[in-house]
Amino acid sequence: MTNQPVLLAPFAASAVSIAMTPQAAGAAPRTVLLAYLIAMAAGVIVLVPEWDAVEGHWLAATAATVLALRVMRLSKAVHLPATAMPVLIGASSAPALTMMVPVALGTVVLVALSGVARRLASPME
Repeated sequence: MTNQPVLLAPFAASAVSIAMTPQAAGAAPRTVLLAYLIAMAAGVIVLVPEWDAVEGHWLAATAATVLALRVMRLSKAVHLPATAMPVLIGASSAPALTMMVPVALGTVVLVALSGVARRLASPME
């Protein structure tokens, strides 16, 4: 992850979204987890082939982003910061599959923070 600091951008946007609107559907743990999983899967499926040698690399990244957003909408798990993942996979020099571990770990942390934020935002009984 230290060689891929650009991965922090969507996580930062997610953290702000979760902290500012913890009760919103897009900040729900299920939504955040599914959205990042869908975005990573779309990026890996579309970008795993050797696109470095192909001129359509950015076109593939765009197609992966559109695919991710469509699947997010169909699954009712839209978390917009996650849609940046396919583009970041396309822009990265690291193999797409090696980026899955730091993204998965980051997503778990976000989901944990989301749960804490929702508890803090709910009225005390």
